[in-house]
Amino acid sequence: MKRAYLVVLMAMALDAVGIGLIMPVLPGLLRTVGHVDDIGWIFGAFLSAYAAIQVFFSPLLGALSDRYGRRPILLLSLAGSMA
Repeated sequence: MKRAYLVVLMAMALDAVGIGLIMPVLPGLLRTVGHVDDIGWIFGAFLSAYAAIQVFFSPLLGALSDRYGRRPILLLSLAGSMA
């Protein structure tokens, strides 16, 4: 397998793990904050916001990747995910 494909695969796996780790924990975190009545609505809003941001930024990052190269945009995206 080419090294570039491996890097992209690892970045996608990191993204999936990141969302997979927070989603089971998020309702419990919302309960500790005290929004017990609105947990379902807030949880749905978080899921919707995550999906909407991906839909919006995927074409934008694709265009930037075509212009400046995959590697810098991928590294910038990973840095943004860690922040």
